[in-house]
Amino acid sequence: RFRVRVPTVAGCAAAGAEFKKRVEPHMGSVVTIACDTADDALFDNAAKKAFARIASLSHTMSEWRRGSEVYDINAKAGGAPVKVSAPTLEVIQQAQAMPSQPAGTPSLGLATGL
Repeated sequence: RFRVRVPTVAGCAAAGAEFKKRVEPHMGSVVTIACDTADDALFDNAAKKAFARIASLSHTMSEWRRGSEVYDINAKAGGAPVKVSAPTLEVIQQAQAMPSQPAGTPSLGLATGL
């Protein structure tokens, strides 16, 4: 479990704000989006868009979802190169630049300081 911090969004921490939270499972984890806001519609719309983006990334970069780019890389390991999108290549390059666990796999805990 980890947290991703993002800059304050318009409407967050407004006068009369109440704590709002939405939770969905994605990529083998539970993702929570939370904000102090007085605008339920704004928060619901922002959370819906954020979860849609996370789902999109899961379809492209999940190592467990058959047909995703990362799944294809693993399935074809040791064979011919696999063509991937620029965002997937960027994530792989950044992961390779991160500190590694003893087994040699990038560690999210090390990257986030957890």
